[in-house]
Amino acid sequence: MKTTTLLASLLIAAPCFQSYAEQPIPEKLQKEETTQLETVKVSADFRQLDLQQLPSAITVIGAEAIKNRNADHLESILSLTPNLNFSAGASRGRFIQIRGIGERSQFVDPVSPSVGLFIDGINMTGQAGAATMFDIEQVEILRGPQGTAFGANALAGIINLKSTEQTEESSGFVSAKIGNYNSQNISTAFGKKITENLSARIGIQSNKSDGYVSNQFLDREDTNGFDEQTIKAKIKWEEDLHSYSLNVIDVKTDNGYDVFTIDNSRNTYSDEPGKDTIDLTGASFKTSNTTPIATIETNTEFSQIKSLYSFDYDWLNEGYREHSGTDYEALDRDIEKGSFDIRLLSTNTILDNSTSWIVGAYTNTYNEDLTQIRTTNSAPDVYDNYFESTSTSLYSELKTNLSASSTLTYGIRIENWNAEFSDINGLDDSKSETLIGGKIAIDSLISANHLAYASLSRGYKPGGFNADSTLNSDQVKFDTEYNWSTEVGLKSSLINDRLTSNIALFYMSREDLQVKNSFTPDNGTTWIDSINNAASGKNYGLEVETSFIISDLATLNLALGLLETEINDFTRSSGSEDISGRNQAHAPSYTFSSSIDFSINNAIKAKLEVEGKDAFYFSDGHDARSEQYQLLNASITYEIAKWNISLTGKNLTDEKIETRGFSGWVQDPQFYVDPATAYTPGKYVQFGEPRLISLAARYNF
Repeated sequence: MKTTTLLASLLIAAPCFQSYAEQPIPEKLQKEETTQLETVKVSADFRQLDLQQLPSAITVIGAEAIKNRNADHLESILSLTPNLNFSAGASRGRFIQIRGIGERSQFVDPVSPSVGLFIDGINMTGQAGAATMFDIEQVEILRGPQGTAFGANALAGIINLKSTEQTEESSGFVSAKIGNYNSQNISTAFGKKITENLSARIGIQSNKSDGYVSNQFLDREDTNGFDEQTIKAKIKWEEDLHSYSLNVIDVKTDNGYDVFTIDNSRNTYSDEPGKDTIDLTGASFKTSNTTPIATIETNTEFSQIKSLYSFDYDWLNEGYREHSGTDYEALDRDIEKGSFDIRLLSTNTILDNSTSWIVGAYTNTYNEDLTQIRTTNSAPDVYDNYFESTSTSLYSELKTNLSASSTLTYGIRIENWNAEFSDINGLDDSKSETLIGGKIAIDSLISANHLAYASLSRGYKPGGFNADSTLNSDQVKFDTEYNWSTEVGLKSSLINDRLTSNIALFYMSREDLQVKNSFTPDNGTTWIDSINNAASGKNYGLEVETSFIISDLATLNLALGLLETEINDFTRSSGSEDISGRNQAHAPSYTFSSSIDFSINNAIKAKLEVEGKDAFYFSDGHDARSEQYQLLNASITYEIAKWNISLTGKNLTDEKIETRGFSGWVQDPQFYVDPATAYTPGKYVQFGEPRLISLAARYNF
């Protein structure tokens, strides 16, 4: 199926549905009881309003969609969101980009992520590798800068994961899944109302797979495998005006990392395959107390993360194609971070009963210790650095009813951010600055079924430090990036709420754009990495999301993102190339996902899905590009009584998906013996998931 055909169908379908929806509803259909879309509350919003009432571009992915994909990890559902991409360079999709903004890798330098990640109030920003989908009931993706509510790590947006709430007297499940590549997933969760006011839930999951690589030298199929365990627990006490909840998560991953080859295949030849391990423990304690004046909410959270990211630097074994020596790199990180957030949400309005208000304060600490060990034929080369940051913020948001149908929302956040960085080479530096972000938005019910909005928001991402000792003194620091974003949108609910559509147009102007710069002066033996500031950049595009309940037997879902990006006034570190005017990295010009759900009868449901993505540049440091792709997915589910059995196929046509890529050198040692017989591809790539078939069974009790 060609890309142009798929895009054309997506572009044509949305206005067709809109046109159809504007027609009078037949009298027979008006009288029938038809299925309606359920109200979707966005928990990441200050007041947890309905998705269709919020003047912002937000995607909400529910538990049913997660189950339909048999998703084990966040990376498995990201394609359901328009203009969202991810970069691997690890065992999982650890680095996320929204609307073309986001990091793509991390080695020795500390990184301030552009996309925030939260699970049950625990800040897991920068740790998407640990974002398993175990017992998740809702994923919320807020696109565009979220400067008022989230501050420094929300330049591009945030992703909020919400675990299952215990609402019944007693409930739980046991689930098992098997699939090709020796994939196995076993999980269970149980919750109970202990008293009228007290409830608790606990669960555990184990997810294992050999992975999708065959190591020819070691004769192993599991050097890029998965071994992930997740434990969750929550306890909540609530009555009419008060609630207190404790959430705990423990994630341990012991994954392999063995993906790159000299010939861009799934057959590796490394003698020292890498590891990608995470040991994360986090907790959050939330309170809510309502008084006659305001509801006082607090969130106290803390997490500890130990991670090891290592890889066979030369990708080869000694003796293969005239290769000599050994080369292995390991990056060991210890992270501790925590925050406290307190806010007051008005229970009564002010300014002639027209305005509700929110005021809050936030403080955050972050500490990171890094040890890098590079092992070659000579003695190991050891490098250490330490990074610490603290921030304190004050924020406020007001919402004024301009009329019975129009509302003005306006907010500001002022953040004092401080950071210190030191390393074994004697670098000892610090930064301190005051950062200001915010948002103003106006929305109006232009009819009973249509909410139109326009907004202007400002996000920010702090500057930081580059660790490479070969850089000039003026390259050690880089400046804060600001993102001014203008967005207009239309949210519609039609045909007795059987059809919803969300359309957003956006334009983002990026000031002091932070650009990752990597180059190798010696054909891959060493790399010089740094983050520098371009003068500016721009990202603009269109997003369309539509869900249409055609009948009680079929539902159609469409999501389309169109994106254009540009870097202005930037020359690469090598000094030889000015890339002004080029598209930004990992910013495909289109993404799409379309699916149709069938209810064959009361027990059997089926889903057919097509998703795709345009080609994109892998890096701002070189010009290698991915290949565009389209994938076909399908699932069939049998539900009876308390049982749920599903058969799922992903990437059924076994397309090669390129998730990470490098260029600029020749890795094959044969090149120095006889260039004519060497592998000299224009790029080296990591592949995503191949064809995956899985069978899952779940028993609910």
